Amino acid sequence: MRRSWNRELLLILLIVVLAFGLRAWGVGQGLPASYYPDERHFINRAMSFGTGDLNPHWFHKPALYMYLLFLEYGLFFLIGRAVGMFTHLQDLARLYINDLTPFLLIGRFTTVLLGTATVWLLYRLGRRMYGGRVALTAALFLCFTFAHVKSSQQVKADVPMAFLSLVSFYFIYQIRSHGRWPDYLWAGFFAGLGMATKYTPIVLLLPIVFAHLGFLLSCRPFPWRHVLHGKLFLAPIFFCCGFFLGSPYNLLDPYWIQTNLTTWFQPSLPTAGSSAGFSLAGLLDRLVQPFVHFTGVVLRGDGLGSVMGILSLAGLLYLVVRRRRGDWLIVLTVLSVIVVSGLLFGSYAEARHFNIVYPLLALGLAVMVVDLAGRLIPDRLVQSGFGRELFIALLAIVITIPSAEAVVDYNLKMAPTDTRTHAKRWIENNIPPGSRILVDDYCVPLKISPGRITELLAEADKESRSGPFTTHASIYYRFYLETVEEPNYHLYEISHPWWMEGEQVAGALTLDSEYDCDMGNPLKTWGVSSLESYLAQGYRYLVTTEAIMDRYRSPAEPANSPAFAGFYRQVERRGRLLRSFDPRILRGPGPRVLLYEFSLSGESICPESE
Repeated sequence: MRRSWNRELLLILLIVVLAFGLRAWGVGQGLPASYYPDERHFINRAMSFGTGDLNPHWFHKPALYMYLLFLEYGLFFLIGRAVGMFTHLQDLARLYINDLTPFLLIGRFTTVLLGTATVWLLYRLGRRMYGGRVALTAALFLCFTFAHVKSSQQVKADVPMAFLSLVSFYFIYQIRSHGRWPDYLWAGFFAGLGMATKYTPIVLLLPIVFAHLGFLLSCRPFPWRHVLHGKLFLAPIFFCCGFFLGSPYNLLDPYWIQTNLTTWFQPSLPTAGSSAGFSLAGLLDRLVQPFVHFTGVVLRGDGLGSVMGILSLAGLLYLVVRRRRGDWLIVLTVLSVIVVSGLLFGSYAEARHFNIVYPLLALGLAVMVVDLAGRLIPDRLVQSGFGRELFIALLAIVITIPSAEAVVDYNLKMAPTDTRTHAKRWIENNIPPGSRILVDDYCVPLKISPGRITELLAEADKESRSGPFTTHASIYYRFYLETVEEPNYHLYEISHPWWMEGEQVAGALTLDSEYDCDMGNPLKTWGVSSLESYLAQGYRYLVTTEAIMDRYRSPAEPANSPAFAGFYRQVERRGRLLRSFDPRILRGPGPRVLLYEFSLSGESICPESE
């Protein structure tokens, strides 16, 4: 027995080390920049807490993960001061303005550790529910789950939320097994902390009710008077406590309740004056579509992949048929996430948004694999030394091979220098500092000149509205003026109002409505003007990507975005392609970056061939 336990402990340690390695492998992608917009959101708001204002003023994501980053950055400063790296807080601000590398690495390694901890926690949960074989197999599956590996390499809230949700589910299962009051407390509290990281874990309140009823059903006779026992109400009470402790300004600042919270229900509620109302067909469609969308996401290459995805869904169905204690709790939790997410948020979801259910899908698949081994391997072969463990290991390895290949290929693909970083270095080495450059948003992370920052600072000082992008803007721009290093450029960012997709964007616009100011920075000009107007202001270069150019060449886009379509047509006619940075040639990640040059005289320049 002791030898078996030692072997099991060794195997889970190997799986955990492997999980850490696969996730840590990709933390350097894109450095010293971040090409994932959400990463900057988390880092910027974590740093803004250093002003003494702990209100994030941005509630698309709750604040717990931002607070964790803030504490880590504070510790980074204290260690740096102790070793002579920093003297004053201004030194930390200078590093933040000029080199994001340490801030990205701290955040990414935090996510790596939480992703790895999720693999270990799944093992602990699986061992409690089904035994060591299922636990090890489930941990191996999650170790190689592509979406979980990729999400664990980014400064985003999906993996921290999934970890806290799995802790909550651990206690939810304890409710189902024992019905003790501390389990209700901790299940609710950790679900609340999960929601303080990302809003999805609100759905865990449903499995808590299911677990409570399941425990009562296991009692004989059925204790009717305990259906509404006080223990059940501990869960929502401590859920609210966890949510408030993790993200207090969601409740202290009325902005979240007045704006973001109300939009949750817009997809499922009829608009005022609508005669459509609720129809049976419409309700069925809203219930069916989330399952269709979830299935598509899971089977995609950036989800679980076709092999592990199909088998994981089969494992979920197997739990429905098997109907052992705990099986239906996994199934109902996954269904709750799918249905509630679909009803509240519509069909928009990426593979990373379902990290909350990937551990449970891995557990269901592991149960099916272990049971299959028990049915296929006869006792005489077990006695002869063949062993069900060997069959389970071989089958698990075969299942994980496509996912393992995808993970390794992704890490290898993302390891080289990004095309946008190549473009940044070339521009800094070949274009004079201070040059006026048009840059498509989230394209090439060039430093902004003091002259341009002064213009933005003047806009920030005039802005009276407090919002996600304006509250600390003046402080940020003043730090930028004091610390920005050479080379820097007079940049004008061409900002695409992505949340207006499907609406006609006729030209340059400023954001006035409360909703628009919540989605984008009102200090910037959104949309685009004519190329002539930019040339008249002295802008000589444009940095864009082939994907953006192709988008506005498509037949549908000119109708919705005539200004953008016209602008890029002018670019192709008037501009000279000075340089392109092709990922196929550079053998690295990123889009094909295009650098155009224009004549200030307004004369047409024939494009160069590449």
